Amino acid sequence: MARHSDGSSPNRLTSNSALDWSTKRAVLLNYWVQMDAYINSTNTLISHGGGSSTDGNWSILPDIAGYTAFNVADSGTQESNSAARPGAGAWHMATLIFDVSGTSGAPKPFCPGYWIDAVPQSLSPQPIGTIPIFLADALLYIFSYPLEAVQAGGIAELSAFLSADGTGLPGQADINTWYTAVTGGALLGSKLPDHYWQLNGSSLIATRGGVDLVASGTTVVADPSQPLDIHQALARYLQGNATLATAFGSSGPSDIRFWADEAPDGTGWPYAVISSPDERFDGYQTADAAGARDYFTYPQFQIAIFAEGPGALNTAIVLGWAIFNVLQDAALAFARGTLQWFRLSGQHHEEDADTGPLGMDVQQRILLFQATVERSF
Repeated sequence: MARHSDGSSPNRLTSNSALDWSTKRAVLLNYWVQMDAYINSTNTLISHGGGSSTDGNWSILPDIAGYTAFNVADSGTQESNSAARPGAGAWHMATLIFDVSGTSGAPKPFCPGYWIDAVPQSLSPQPIGTIPIFLADALLYIFSYPLEAVQAGGIAELSAFLSADGTGLPGQADINTWYTAVTGGALLGSKLPDHYWQLNGSSLIATRGGVDLVASGTTVVADPSQPLDIHQALARYLQGNATLATAFGSSGPSDIRFWADEAPDGTGWPYAVISSPDERFDGYQTADAAGARDYFTYPQFQIAIFAEGPGALNTAIVLGWAIFNVLQDAALAFARGTLQWFRLSGQHHEEDADTGPLGMDVQQRILLFQATVERSF
């Protein structure tokens, strides 16, 4: 699923607070995009700062007379790069770097890299930066910014990787990993993104970075006192693991075997459900150079593996160990925070009170995990 705009203003998305990147000089953006059709407009697909000439603002214009334009503001001027636009009506993964760290002694192009479907693209005219500036402290806009017509198309899995000096950003190997992943590719590379929005249908919650999105002036946010999205993040992470998907017999992205809170009727066997048997949590607060941070320790998360028929218990046990090997101390990302610690604290099995659709017994293997999650508000 993805977020789709039909070209009307209610489809515009805006961050519910500014993204303060004013200590960063480079960002790598990765996202999936489908343009419904090209009409040779100057409308914006994604913008940090609304297309203004304030230093460090940038914007992506996908539909300008045969090409895609990438603008970044430097010394009060919009510097522009362009590249051939991908075909309309089909999904493509786009990766782009904005870099404003160039100096007179080490000049750099403002857009040193652009990829479509993991393939490097040619950019022109490649203006060069010689005076280092910082990225902006500004709102993020998707599908347009105010007073501008809205783009028609789809977008999904937008991620941003930040750098203070233009170094340390993901490279070609990570881009290849993202492109071949079933879903959540940007969470599976050598480093985690600073910001990540899955943009899965109606969900506008940030998986990483703590800044949610707003549609039509309505903020779609979670109650920050609850572990919302942590179950969904676990389910997405497990479903995106090719080894586990094969072990559970998933036939592809639409055959989902890992679910948050409950599995819908008709889910294939075997499958797993992630939940929290105890919603209470203990919390404490610390302060560091980056400001106040809240740390909440969640007592338990539960993953129940359901299998039916002859050998169901053995199947569930084997799959339980497969999940354990993937999750123990895994680098996972959740709404408004980051996993600090995640360890198996117990496991047991039990027979489900209900039988399967063919009247066969259903066995559960239940894994219990203890976790500490850092969350900032």
